[in-house]
Amino acid sequence: MPLCVRDCGSGFEIACSAIFGWDVVILKYGMLLQDAFKEPGGDKLRTWIDTCPNQLYSALVFQGGAAWRKRLRDDLGDQGEVTQLIERRSDDELARLMTNLAGHDSPSLTQAFNAIDHDRPVCFICYTVKGFGLPMAGHKDNHAGLMTPAQMEAFRTLMNVRAGHEWDKFEGLNVSERALQDFSMTFRSPNGARAKIHPRLPFPARCPVTIQPVMATQTGFGTLLNEIGKRPGRICVSYCDDIAGRYGLDQSRPWVNRRGLSPVRHGRHVQERTHSIDIQLGNSRRKAQHIELGIAEMNLFIHAVCAWLVAQDQW
Repeated sequence: MPLCVRDCGSGFEIACSAIFGWDVVILKYGMLLQDAFKEPGGDKLRTWIDTCPNQLYSALVFQGGAAWRKRLRDDLGDQGEVTQLIERRSDDELARLMTNLAGHDSPSLTQAFNAIDHDRPVCFICYTVKGFGLPMAGHKDNHAGLMTPAQMEAFRTLMNVRAGHEWDKFEGLNVSERALQDFSMTFRSPNGARAKIHPRLPFPARCPVTIQPVMATQTGFGTLLNEIGKRPGRICVSYCDDIAGRYGLDQSRPWVNRRGLSPVRHGRHVQERTHSIDIQLGNSRRKAQHIELGIAEMNLFIHAVCAWLVAQDQW
């Protein structure tokens, strides 16, 4: 039962290992960095990264290759081999190297996953860059940042995604769709178990919702949930790893108000929104179908697993 998490400290590692008895695998450096560490002077570069504060590292990610070069020169000085290691790379190459954390590096992840030859619980703790690959990567205010249309168009081109094909399942990949589909249907875990293919949940072919010519995906998501909320039955539960407004559910308050908001964060809501009345508070109840978790992605996955177990009558 592998679990892959990010943005967590050493306390989580200790909990997984000592309390739960899980195997813990920490993935910090991608293959580019691992290879660079083997070059003359690579040990000094690794020491610099290991001791670099997260705030500084994130700021340099946002500023790019020239900023990386200046900071490394200032901190390391002229130390011969490590200076040559840095100067052998252009600004773009240096930026790519210094952001090559294992959580974004497919070869590192594949190697780590394939190394598991047992079925004991394993937790992979992966180092990542927030907003990796985007213009606002590393910026302190990028938590809910939106790219401009020009930035989005450049990103689409970079990802080799054709205009109008943004939602195609395998768009932008250099392997045939048939090969990827066949692989996903036959994949087996390291212990030989075949991945389970679960049946689709019944859902109407069409929902009578108003689709604007231009609208945010968050707005569309909230609109669809609003329509589902009108239907009888309790077959749908929604989760937010943040708060409802972050994913457009504030634009579809009828869903939250019809199905109820989990009361677990009453105090937090009052603290966060003392400047206005939160109408969601009036519909908070124990059997709610919408659960807000604050900025807590780990809780999102834990809740989702519990809900799946309940649905499968395995709880």
